[in-house]
Amino acid sequence: MIRSLLQRKLAERIPERLKEKLPGSYRVVGTKVLVKLKPELSDYEREIGEALLDLVPGADSVFLQVAIEGETRKPKVRWLAGSKESLTLHREAGCRFLLDVRKFMWSSGNRGERERMKALVKPGELVVDMFAGIGYWSVPAAVKGAEVVAAEINPEAAEFLSANAVLNRTKVKILEGDCRELPVLVERADRIIMGYLFGTERFLPAALEMAGSGTEIHMHRLVGGEDAEAAVRSVLTESGFDFSLKTRKVKSYAPKVNHVVFDIKIKSGKAARKFL
Repeated sequence: MIRSLLQRKLAERIPERLKEKLPGSYRVVGTKVLVKLKPELSDYEREIGEALLDLVPGADSVFLQVAIEGETRKPKVRWLAGSKESLTLHREAGCRFLLDVRKFMWSSGNRGERERMKALVKPGELVVDMFAGIGYWSVPAAVKGAEVVAAEINPEAAEFLSANAVLNRTKVKILEGDCRELPVLVERADRIIMGYLFGTERFLPAALEMAGSGTEIHMHRLVGGEDAEAAVRSVLTESGFDFSLKTRKVKSYAPKVNHVVFDIKIKSGKAARKFL
């Protein structure tokens, strides 16, 4: 749909041979439009940005998404049209999130999982968010009525997390540092969210130090050809707990690579040893 609208709007402004190269999708974060463009369209970025600004209701800026860099998933974007202000207020599932699209990524593909998590959280639960970012998981859990303890190693992200907790009239206890320090603060959690994608089982021992009978752990990870479930089961077995494990696909991440979440339920037992 958006490609055909762009084709009509830019009919007299770009060569006929490039019209099929126009983007077929875009993302909206708050009032900001983020779009990817093929290299062949580099000479027409401004025209495309201005067209999108006219076509997307409520948009005040258009940014080109150039890349997502490193394990921290930091976005690299370039302004195309409208306001150059990159700070915006994004609304989702009854929550408000202040973020800067130049500094933080907002994955629309994770929306279903964020909504599922908010539905699972019960008022009064102690929820630990081990990779909190700006509050993607922490804020909805706190809005639901959970007591939330969150770790974030990036000071700037931790600042936005604090602001978003206040913005949503909730409280989140924040550890600004390595999530493996959380067991010092939390003896037993009802729910632990591990929203990190790269070899996340490395941090699972720290999560298990905060677990007990009935604890649910939601461990995110990228999975390609390797047997990631076997690696997760190995850590869980070593912990000394009885557990159940289910795997859910969140979204496709790259060719033959999926973003999955391992839902782990601790049934009984006691951790065999301390991991820190």
